[in-house]
Amino acid sequence: MVIGILIALSLNNRNEQKKNNDIFLLKLDIAFNRALLINSKNDGNIRNETREIQWIDSLLNSSDSFNIETLPVLLYRMNSYSLPALNELVDLKIEDEIYNNIDKEKQLLINYINLYNNRFSFLDKELQKHWGNNNDFGEKLVEWGIPKITAPDYELNGFNAKTLEIKNFYTAHHYEILKKKLGDQEFYDALITLRSSKQSLVDLLNRTKKRITEFQERIAQYYPTVGSEVLSLGIIGSSLEGWYTSVPLKYDNESGHWTRTIELKEGSVKFRANDDWDRNWGGKTFPKGNLIGGGPNFAVEPGVYQLTVDLASNTYEFREIEK
Repeated sequence: MVIGILIALSLNNRNEQKKNNDIFLLKLDIAFNRALLINSKNDGNIRNETREIQWIDSLLNSSDSFNIETLPVLLYRMNSYSLPALNELVDLKIEDEIYNNIDKEKQLLINYINLYNNRFSFLDKELQKHWGNNNDFGEKLVEWGIPKITAPDYELNGFNAKTLEIKNFYTAHHYEILKKKLGDQEFYDALITLRSSKQSLVDLLNRTKKRITEFQERIAQYYPTVGSEVLSLGIIGSSLEGWYTSVPLKYDNESGHWTRTIELKEGSVKFRANDDWDRNWGGKTFPKGNLIGGGPNFAVEPGVYQLTVDLASNTYEFREIEK
């Protein structure tokens, strides 16, 4: 009887350890995938800020680099900053007291993850400082008599994204103010300050990217297949049932592809794993193209399609069955 109790206790202990280990690996998957998504968005932020620095340089070198009618929108656009959501990694501390008899390697990894969470917290505070600076240039524009654009203004006044013009909002009076300010020392100094702030942000974003990559690499050393397990794959978007519920695809064991016959209406879509946004893919072309991790929604054409997604080759294809 005593032996039976000991065996039962041993089995129970092993089951508990397995359960805790599964939880631990799941947390590593979540951390890795969130880091992957944040770094993907961070790359976009770096591109945006670098492009806006180039715009500022063009204005500093030649005040007539841009059409005067595009300048108000351009200047207010440069007044904003692109910041990654590092709080999603800061919140991922792993408490080691729930793991009994953990091995040294796992303990070191837990310590490393929690150390990096503290680093992410510091970086997040540094990044948020830019929110405090991002109104300075905008306040100058208002002070000079160039009103700020709001979202309703874009909708009501016909904003053209290609030409950066907004009809029936800025007038000849506003353009005349800008023409005078272009050769003004105050305007020049304000642009220099804005450029310095944006360059500081780009440096910080690059440092953030490096830290996140180190974080991912350390997790991958312990758990080589981290982030690779996709328990389910779905398609989501305005072309289907909206942005809250994924339409599941079926996994084909023989081909290794995810497939589904699907009816699309006019709109856009993207793909996501495990019915969650931690790991998602966008694209740029239709009806087929390359998956882009954390990438943009892409427009589709109405019709009924045989959809095939191959995560191994990072491709997707919508083969039309009927209009």
